[in-house]
Amino acid sequence: MPWQKDLATGDLLATQKGLAQALQRTTDQKERLNILGALRSIAEVGGRTGQLTPEQVVGGPGAWDTAIDAGAFGGSNGSVPPGISRAPRYSGPTNRSAFRAYEEEGMGPEHNAAQFEKLRDDLRAQSRPGYRFSVQADGAQRYTYGSLNQGHGIDGYLSPDGVLRLEVQASPSPTTRFNMGTGTEMFEGMMAKFGPENVQQINGTWSRSSGLTSNLDSFEANFARTGDKFEAAAQTWTGQRAASYGFIPVKVDITSDGPRVIFRRPPQ
Repeated sequence: MPWQKDLATGDLLATQKGLAQALQRTTDQKERLNILGALRSIAEVGGRTGQLTPEQVVGGPGAWDTAIDAGAFGGSNGSVPPGISRAPRYSGPTNRSAFRAYEEEGMGPEHNAAQFEKLRDDLRAQSRPGYRFSVQADGAQRYTYGSLNQGHGIDGYLSPDGVLRLEVQASPSPTTRFNMGTGTEMFEGMMAKFGPENVQQINGTWSRSSGLTSNLDSFEANFARTGDKFEAAAQTWTGQRAASYGFIPVKVDITSDGPRVIFRRPPQ
């Protein structure tokens, strides 16, 4: 279902209930993984907006353990029955690191809302296989996921002084978006890995020559309608994603090749 900012807690709970019932009815592994992935998305949205507490997640936060055991987040434990102690099996993908840390420290996420939020962010950044993350010698960071050349992916670069530059493209295919995440989910995964507190500025350069014109098309349409270049920048896809992390456009230069926009958080 499409996520909306005004989605009520009751809607999230009702959707969870329906998915949980579907999970009980099927024994098909692929279907179970898809359902568990949908439940994870609801937990992310509900946690991020404050509409769901850890205790309101279907099955409690322990449902995340079941999903990990089933391999729903890219792991390889699908053949291991849930309920068996998971500690000895933490030798594989990095998406288990968060669970391992919490178990070793004896502070399960179901007892600590702050740890639940950290766990959620870790999973958002790490759960989907195929992301690549590197830190350069000067401290700059690079995050890539999917493939821009194949029409669905994100490429983000965070400079040592916290300036973020990115390219993102989302496929119109519902199957691709379900399996690999929407553009918004890819952006959130990148931000979670970089750490929102480490991003001080977001730069946008939108041109026809880039081949990725959704921001440019939106900017031009809004600018023609309002005559306000700052409002036009804020209404683009990148502008809306930036706003969800507290950024606003503070500089907009309109060049012959397209607008160049700088987003920053307003001073406190």
